[in-house]
Amino acid sequence: MIFAEVIYPNCNGEYGFNEPYDYTPIINAIGDVILRIDEDGYQGDTWVLLRNKEDTKYGFLNFGWGSCSGCDALQACCSYADLQELIDQLERDTVWFDSAASALIFFQQHDWEGDYCWYAREFHTFLNKVTALLAQETVSKLSAHLSTFMRATGLEQNVTVSKEITDIETAIMGLIPKEGKENDSI
Repeated sequence: MIFAEVIYPNCNGEYGFNEPYDYTPIINAIGDVILRIDEDGYQGDTWVLLRNKEDTKYGFLNFGWGSCSGCDALQACCSYADLQELIDQLERDTVWFDSAASALIFFQQHDWEGDYCWYAREFHTFLNKVTALLAQETVSKLSAHLSTFMRATGLEQNVTVSKEITDIETAIMGLIPKEGKENDSI
């Protein structure tokens, strides 16, 4: 559990509760940030790919924010109890996946066009980058499993099989975009 008093220790001030304005401590407490993209404006959304601190799970967190206490949940917090409620909600809103492959499948197969985020240019940047990162991680994991299998079965001695697997890995990695490109169609 994440405790509000621990990640925002200086909210109790001389003149009352000093509401925090930065979501970064909450995000960092939920998991290790692999990729974070914020909309460019005075209000908008943030999309985050996380890795669980305890194991190799991957998490996806999406939340909106505003520019004042009337339109931003964090700035509207008037006590540590309010802040704890928001932290707990963001923890619950984080979707966790057991592997990079299962996260990749989610990002590839989810009906993004049906979500409001589809119209945000920054979301397309996030989606392209996150799928590239997860694809690279998935291919790396597959390669490691193949190497282990080949050693265990003695196939690593077979030059033809080894070369074919190396060629397949190289071809797959060549399909993965190195940099996400924004979708100009929005």
